[in-house]
Amino acid sequence: MAACALVHTTSMVIIAESLIKRRHDFAEHRDARITAIVLSAVFGIVILIHFAEVMIWAITYYSLGLFNDFLTSLDFSFGSYTTNSAPDIQLPVEWKLLGQIESIAGALLYGLSTAFLFLLIHKMFEIRHAASQKKV
Repeated sequence: MAACALVHTTSMVIIAESLIKRRHDFAEHRDARITAIVLSAVFGIVILIHFAEVMIWAITYYSLGLFNDFLTSLDFSFGSYTTNSAPDIQLPVEWKLLGQIESIAGALLYGLSTAFLFLLIHKMFEIRHAASQKKV
């Protein structure tokens, strides 16, 4: 769980720092297409970050020998991380808590991503609006 939190928060900081350095570009280019492209790119990156975190959990399950093959580990991990579950795949009884911990981590990291994306959208439109007020 700590590895996923580290990956997630570090990634969010890197994305934020990159966008902060380019904030003047958003003010200069008031074209809605630029905003849509940037938001889509960040959304895609966030999805990839979540996928990397699912992979971390799947590798952990497989490394511990909890499943016979990696694809089963990955399927279980996707189910746990998304709190959707994979009803036909179960961890051994003594490891069930690990799957529940992954569900908690996934829910919290989805919440962090949602807050980050909401803030990004808000700030981008705030910058565009301020720039349009200056040019009027």
